[in-house]
Amino acid sequence: MNRKLLLATIAATTVATALLDMWTSADTVESILFTLPVALCALQRSRRLLWGTVAVAIVLTIVAEFYGFQSGPLQHPLAVSVNRGLVVASLLTMATFIHFWMRAEERIQRQELQLKEVFHGMTDAVVVADFEKNTVEHNRAAASLFGLANRIVSLEELAAGFEGFLPSGAPLTPEQWPLMRAAHGDYCTNTEILIRKKDTGSTITAEITAVPMATAGKRDRKVILSIRDIGERVQAEELIRRQKTELQNVFDNLNEGIMMMDMDLNIVQINRAASRLLGIPNAEVSRDVIKSIFEVMSPSGQQLLRDQWPSGLASNGEFIENREFRVRRTDTGNEIIAQISTAPVLDSSGNVMQIIFSYRDITSTREADEERRRLAAIVDFSVDAIIGKDDKGIVTSWNAGATKVFGYSAAEMIGQSITRLLPEDRLNEEADILARIKRGELVDHFETVRVRKDGQQIYVSLTISPIRDAGGNIIGASKIARDITEKRRMQHLLQQSQKMDAIGQLTGGIAHDFNNLLSIVIGNLDLLERKVNDNAAALEHVQTAKKAGLRGADLTRRLLAFSSDEALSSAPAKLHHLIGNILEMTQRVIGPEIKIATSFDKSISTILIDAAGFESALVNLMVNARDAMPKGGSITISTQYTRLGDDYPPIQAGELKAGLYSCVAVSDTGEGMSKQTLERVFEPFFTTKPRGKGTGLGLAMVYGFAKQSHGTVRIYSEPGYGTTVNLYLPAAEEALIPAVELVGAPTCSIGSFTVLVVDDELDLLEIATAYLTEMGWKSYAAVDGNNALKVIQKHDDIDLLITDIIMPGGMNGVELAEQVRRLNPRIKVIYCSGFPAGSLAERSMPLVDGPLLRKPYQRDEFGEMVRRVMETGNAKTML
Repeated sequence: MNRKLLLATIAATTVATALLDMWTSADTVESILFTLPVALCALQRSRRLLWGTVAVAIVLTIVAEFYGFQSGPLQHPLAVSVNRGLVVASLLTMATFIHFWMRAEERIQRQELQLKEVFHGMTDAVVVADFEKNTVEHNRAAASLFGLANRIVSLEELAAGFEGFLPSGAPLTPEQWPLMRAAHGDYCTNTEILIRKKDTGSTITAEITAVPMATAGKRDRKVILSIRDIGERVQAEELIRRQKTELQNVFDNLNEGIMMMDMDLNIVQINRAASRLLGIPNAEVSRDVIKSIFEVMSPSGQQLLRDQWPSGLASNGEFIENREFRVRRTDTGNEIIAQISTAPVLDSSGNVMQIIFSYRDITSTREADEERRRLAAIVDFSVDAIIGKDDKGIVTSWNAGATKVFGYSAAEMIGQSITRLLPEDRLNEEADILARIKRGELVDHFETVRVRKDGQQIYVSLTISPIRDAGGNIIGASKIARDITEKRRMQHLLQQSQKMDAIGQLTGGIAHDFNNLLSIVIGNLDLLERKVNDNAAALEHVQTAKKAGLRGADLTRRLLAFSSDEALSSAPAKLHHLIGNILEMTQRVIGPEIKIATSFDKSISTILIDAAGFESALVNLMVNARDAMPKGGSITISTQYTRLGDDYPPIQAGELKAGLYSCVAVSDTGEGMSKQTLERVFEPFFTTKPRGKGTGLGLAMVYGFAKQSHGTVRIYSEPGYGTTVNLYLPAAEEALIPAVELVGAPTCSIGSFTVLVVDDELDLLEIATAYLTEMGWKSYAAVDGNNALKVIQKHDDIDLLITDIIMPGGMNGVELAEQVRRLNPRIKVIYCSGFPAGSLAERSMPLVDGPLLRKPYQRDEFGEMVRRVMETGNAKTML
């Protein structure tokens, strides 16, 4: 209870009692009983109780005065009752006071408990220092933080157990402690100090707020301290500071240029890479400066408006990622190709406050890409196969040339072993090649054999070099494969030609000498014949010897014709008239079981030829045809004009000159010849006839005649179907040939079509598709009738079918054409064969009901036939 208030209450009670005695003549005890409740009510500050008590006292006093109440024995009964009432009222008032007093005490105790709970439940350490009592009271957080066992310690104990330091590490003087500063009236707010326990050496980073509770200089002063352990916060702030420094270092040292722009498109921050890349200082740059020194263009070089710049797009809310631009300095002319990305920087409300730009210089990359594209184009358009493989022989790259050479697509070969291209008998070559590559050796122009997808073996020339990584280690090989099949064939033709020339020279030399010897023998036999004319037996022997000599002379003339040493007497002659004379002469020799048919090109008039030599060559061809048909058959003799171009093999081999030729073809329906036989048919004395049935000089003589006539001879044969021999002789005068009949390249465009070519000869198939490609037409290829039908069913865009007539697989070209027309009647058809149409009919072939292109054909012949068919339809034509 407040002492001043208690003394004031006692004084007020005494004065009230005296006054009551004076007014009411009441006893002192009664007065005390009346005034004491009033004083107690005033003491408790209960207004309602106070005024109630005063009101009762006033009423009772007025009643007492009205009746003249007196104390003593003569006291009026009503006065007695009033006095008793005052006593009862006083007692009730005192009881009420005691009740309220106890409730107030309970409330004060509860508040004290709540305050203590709050005090001890605070997470911050709270210390109350009483300098008057020399004590320090603390809460549980302070006890835990500083390791204090007692709830109250002395100031001396506190000073003896701890020492303080500034954040810089300097020790605190007593006057610098927040506690002492607050004791002198100085408010300390969020003061950071380091507190170290002397006994353990542990350190606490604390943030202290000290507030004085009394006026400085007085003895009963107190100080409240709030202490917060900020060790983790300091560590976090240090970590943030360090991370910020690291991020700034990363930002400054990134290879990628980074800069920040505000919403007015001023540069507010830029790293060193961007500064170096754009040539601007590492400082703030205004938008006006940027506009004045930069131009931005598209990757193709088209200048862009400013709202199309990355900054213009970003300011309009369009942010880009890895988009390419050309950026040029107008003042220096320096230009780069940059890959630019933009992104917004948002504030807490989600509004864009800055824009991040990232620049990546890809100039060298794009230049390298362009160089790679150029090299890739060179590789892709190379006619040679360029193949990459690893050190185990697995294919890693495959160009278009490789697809053309080997027939496999890149998808079919990449990831597969290169041994897929090797024949069974050459598998060991790859191991030898890889061993050489691993030793760092170069395999240069190694000629070998490889296998195409279709199974055909081709000759290739290989150049293989090691591929090394950045460390110089061999990781694979690069191979260039050139298809030299045609080259080898041409070399073979040249070798054959050289061999025939060598044989001809040898044969010519022998024939000359032998002719001289025969001349001596025959001359002496003539002389001897006259001397033994009367001796029949001797004459018979001489005539037999002379007959053999003359046969030897005839043989010698054939050898001289083959060797081209026998001079020809060329003169203008009508080709068809010569052929007619020969047919009349040879009809008896050929025999009745052989049917002879002719098909002449009426445009041929006169040719320059040795008539005797031609007659001898044609007779030999017809006799050979007869001998190939022991059971009978037919011989077809046809003629036609043709133009031989630079792509014709004999011209490429140097045997002929390009130009117009008259072709005489002799076809039979005999047994045909194998490829091995065809390679030797022109060799002197080579024959497939039984012993004694031939000399082997017939075709050799034909070959010699063609060479002497500046022409050539070609043979086309199919085993089981027959043979066609084409004798090419130079035209006499081009002026004699009607221009309308000349076969040349197409002279007008007839659009673009799709063609299916069918032939079992892969070389001819490849040549035909190449011709079509050069003509700008799309083509498909098939090796027999069944595969051709599959292609027709799969592709509905085919306009023209070019098919060989004699093919394996059980379906010939005419039968194929019939099925194709049933599937698609609009498809036009061209037939190909080395035999004339009449000769084909003799072979029990179905009727050829369309144009026939004679083999071997050239590009101009091929193109003219295709042009005619596509312009006029399937009108029967023969070239």
